[in-house]
Amino acid sequence: MANTKFFHVWSHIGKTLKEFAALISPYITVTPSYKVYSALLTQTDDNAPVATVLEDTLGETLDWYRLETGVYVAESYGTWTLNKTAMKVGPLPDGSDGAYVQTKIDSEDQAYVIVKDVTGANTDDALSLTFVEIRVYN
Repeated sequence: MANTKFFHVWSHIGKTLKEFAALISPYITVTPSYKVYSALLTQTDDNAPVATVLEDTLGETLDWYRLETGVYVAESYGTWTLNKTAMKVGPLPDGSDGAYVQTKIDSEDQAYVIVKDVTGANTDDALSLTFVEIRVYN
């Protein structure tokens, strides 16, 4: 309620909300509740995925490699906090013929992207500029 009254008074002296925000923004610090890694992954044949990084506030370099057919690993030692790390991938591109993605983080060092075909078997060649995001919450 006090903030509403303050803005009401502020607006009466001829300032807009935008001007008000510009005035107070140097005094407000917003700390994100998580660090994030987001990228577009492309994988072909039996090669490791190639990541086009969109944002990285983790402070660590992720190394992507192909563990086996359809299983790709993002590795960075001690980066993930177990039970405080979330990962999402997808969607797969059109033409993936029913393929789907699973994710797994079971250590502080490795995050897995697992691609399966319509029968449930692991498959390669399904990632093409596929979005991946890993968040590590405070």
